Amino acid sequence: MTSAESIGSVTDRLNWLFDVVTVLDPATGRRPYTDAEVGEGVGVSQIKIALHRRGEPATPDLLSAVARFFGTDPAFFGSDPSAVAGAYEQVVQRALRDCGLDEHRLCRVFSPLPEPRWDQLRRVLVGLRAPSPLGEETPQAEPEARTRLRIWSSTLTGPMSAAQLEDLCRDVLAALDVRPPWDPIDLCKRLSAYRGRRIKVKGVDLGATTSIGHLVQQSRVDSIFYERTAPAPQRDLVIAHELIHLLRRHLDFGDALTCGADLGTENAYSDWREWEAEVGARILAGLARERPRPNGLRPGVSPEERGIAGAFGFVDQE
Repeated sequence: MTSAESIGSVTDRLNWLFDVVTVLDPATGRRPYTDAEVGEGVGVSQIKIALHRRGEPATPDLLSAVARFFGTDPAFFGSDPSAVAGAYEQVVQRALRDCGLDEHRLCRVFSPLPEPRWDQLRRVLVGLRAPSPLGEETPQAEPEARTRLRIWSSTLTGPMSAAQLEDLCRDVLAALDVRPPWDPIDLCKRLSAYRGRRIKVKGVDLGATTSIGHLVQQSRVDSIFYERTAPAPQRDLVIAHELIHLLRRHLDFGDALTCGADLGTENAYSDWREWEAEVGARILAGLARERPRPNGLRPGVSPEERGIAGAFGFVDQE
């Protein structure tokens, strides 16, 4: 049952609408409404809207007008928790559709706090609009990628053992020509280029522990979000966890996943896809720390490097 505390204050709900509901801008794509646009739409000044967003009480008539402007029921600003929850759900479903996102393509986090679902989804929607350091261009896939990606997919292989996951991780690194030391951000760049599909990686405020992340799949891009305050080792593990979900195509099974340990169960990873992602992430983390073998020189290395390897009795790959 929805509680009065979970629906938030009127001010919380107003700011939630500004975070979640977007307008299609021909120049920039989908973006949030401004205070000025909402004020003009409901017949008050930009300053008035800004004050209400900071907590100044608004009249019921104005709140009803704001609700209609954002395309939701005026009951959204009412006192009935069930009606408010229904309005939250209606708005967030429309926002997900506007982003081209089917909800089953969203790998949601487990939150150790009783955060409402609509607040988790708000964080995802805000993250989707954030720029990524990996760029915005869609790369061209490598010729061999289609066959290799099918082999890596769980839709073909079914669940894997830990040994099979290690073989898969090594095969992925070999296909992407990745040698230690490497980091998950670089791995995302290489995988994006290899398969011809952009991967967006961004640190955002997830409102939970540093050990969880979001994976969101849209028509042309996959987005990985991690808690921006996470220390680098934890961040890398979270990114690797979501990468395993991508490589294994876990979201193709059509239901949402919860990423992160469920502290209320004996088995933190009872879902086989979550188990694979966590085990695979730890394997990738271990491989990233492996020292490169002296006889593992890349093809085309300089004569000097080959000479050093030869002096120690090693033979390179050429």
